[in-house]
Amino acid sequence: MSEATRLEEASKHIKSAQKKLKRGLTKWSIGANDYDVAALEYESAAKIYQYLKKHKTAIETWETAAAHHEKADNYYCQGRCFESIAIIHKDQKNQTEQINAILSAGKAYLEDGKPDKGADAYIRAAKVSRDIDSPVKAAEYVTQALTILDDEELYHLTPEPARLLISLRVKSGDYQKAVEAIKRSAGFFKQLKQSHNIDKGAVEIVILRLAAKDPVLAERDLHSMSETFGIDGEEAITAQDLVRAYQEADEEQFNSVLGRQVLTFLHPDIARLSKKLSVSGAPKPAKQASDAAATADTTAVAEPDEDDMEYWK
Repeated sequence: MSEATRLEEASKHIKSAQKKLKRGLTKWSIGANDYDVAALEYESAAKIYQYLKKHKTAIETWETAAAHHEKADNYYCQGRCFESIAIIHKDQKNQTEQINAILSAGKAYLEDGKPDKGADAYIRAAKVSRDIDSPVKAAEYVTQALTILDDEELYHLTPEPARLLISLRVKSGDYQKAVEAIKRSAGFFKQLKQSHNIDKGAVEIVILRLAAKDPVLAERDLHSMSETFGIDGEEAITAQDLVRAYQEADEEQFNSVLGRQVLTFLHPDIARLSKKLSVSGAPKPAKQASDAAATADTTAVAEPDEDDMEYWK
């Protein structure tokens, strides 16, 4: 089928939609069904424009379809229209508009009573923001997603965004907010009865505090986590030993603790950060950091990749 034939077909869909809405006016008002039928016609036209790579026209037509779906209270379909717009912007490498379209889809899903899909849209927007080096905005979107999931008690969906938020905070150097993110995730893990992840969080908090050269806060947070969540096991011992060795400026003991296998199971970004720690507060030279890592138990597993969900098991 030629391009001209396809464009003519798209034009017929639009005329059909306009005719439907005009016909609705003769009934004194346009009903939801009129808007719904018109929206579907605009969708058909938009798909043709998108296939033909008439990007501007396709976006405008998808937006019109979305607007009519909204008038018909069909928010799920409205969201799907915005998803199609996001795809076009992605293909054109227009990440800012792609993010806006994804967020619009998320809002439509929330309006439709689908918090899981709404939260997922915010997470996807965050990942695009992260990829264009906007960690602060990305963290904002993930935080919104977690709030949605928390409000709806969808705790089983919180691990991935919680982990992403921690990563964003650590990579941006905002250790205070990284600690806050870990504490919040501990609340989710409590609901999920995953005490082992809470225990790992306690060690991660200590490492972040020591990276910020604040052993006092490290000790205070460790006590708070113990009081609130009852952390125990190897993680609790390791966290206590790290704080003690740091306070006593015992570099040898500190490096020995950092070589324990338990640290290989922490959040990857925090595990990497731990290899740079020293009791002086100054970053370790590359050779020294390598030597410290080499003291770890030879049976230790390799550090997990950032997207390795074994971290949460």
